Amino acid sequence: MYEITKRNTAEYAIRPFLQTYHEDTLDILQQWIHDENSHIRRLVSEGTRPRLPWAKKIGALKGDFKNNLQLLEPLMNDPSKYVQKSVANHMNDITKEDKELVFQWLQQLRDKQHPIKLWIIKYGLRTIIKSGTLPKDFCF
Repeated sequence: MYEITKRNTAEYAIRPFLQTYHEDTLDILQQWIHDENSHIRRLVSEGTRPRLPWAKKIGALKGDFKNNLQLLEPLMNDPSKYVQKSVANHMNDITKEDKELVFQWLQQLRDKQHPIKLWIIKYGLRTIIKSGTLPKDFCF
């Protein structure tokens, strides 16, 4: 999958591994976050999205998005717009399942002054912003 992703996409192919070999796959993805190839870094985000279009849901990820956010954190300042858009889409997916967790996570990142592309936050919160349910006290 690593080599295929450099030329094509493997976000659908990684999902059965996440389901069957959850911890081992997360360990590998944790390493891939720092890969020099943007396609590999994007796979980390895209392959673990809770609402990846046309993809089967991953029971192992359902309901507990802490692993997802842990994978996304280093990618919040990724130089590639291709990766940034995936991270924002992933964050938007999580807000549909547990928006409070996303707000808490973003506040933690802000408090520890983690470098973040603000575009990712705005695009990642787009559904909440459009619905008018962004908390008034939320700031970044």
